[in-house]
Amino acid sequence: MTFQPGASVAAARTVVVKFASGAHGDAYPFDGPGGVLAHTFYPVPVNPETIAGDMHLDADEAWHVGSDIAIYSVALHEAGHAVVAGLLGWYVGHVVIGWGRPVARFRWGKTRIEIRALPVEGFVRTVPTNLSCPRLKSALIYFAGPGVELLLLGILLAAVGPSTLLTLSPSYPLLAAQSLALAILVSTFINLVPHSVVSASGPIANDGLGILSSFFVPEEHFADMIRSRDNDNDDRWEEKNPAD
Repeated sequence: MTFQPGASVAAARTVVVKFASGAHGDAYPFDGPGGVLAHTFYPVPVNPETIAGDMHLDADEAWHVGSDIAIYSVALHEAGHAVVAGLLGWYVGHVVIGWGRPVARFRWGKTRIEIRALPVEGFVRTVPTNLSCPRLKSALIYFAGPGVELLLLGILLAAVGPSTLLTLSPSYPLLAAQSLALAILVSTFINLVPHSVVSASGPIANDGLGILSSFFVPEEHFADMIRSRDNDNDDRWEEKNPAD
């Protein structure tokens, strides 16, 4: 896939990225700071070419380049859980990035994705679809979050070099790389030290506790999980209808 500058906003297969405030020409006006951050439109044939694939961002939000690096780390972490769960054949019902008040909600296929105000930690709700090695798969899904962060750290070390990364320097690119490495280390430590976090439905094991507990959970627990699906209306699981 190759991207190149478009000649016209109305041309076929053209993606328009626009910052706008309030009502801005579509049916989804923005609501100011702290609310909906952005929206995008499905490609043809769901939408016509004039708006298909376009991305609109709320201009009233405090957008920055090079700041709030934690949100990228958290998003990468939660994506690791979701992708590995999907690859292992588990149902991914709900992905939450951050904690606190929800600031954006959207769907990716059957998965409900929620971004919250404080970009620290997060969680992914998954359930197995069969009883093939459920303990091992559960542990791998828990490890996938910090694992993808450690992979990124490894790539960063290979690109910059361990000795260079530990060097005191006024270079802005190096400072950015060092900040990213530190954020990854802190995030990985927080997520791998076993503890539970609080949600509306009760305590949820963090990655470290989840990895350990996966090997001691009875198989009946996973069998019960198979019958569950995420409830769109709140933060709970509900029993799956056999017809679904």
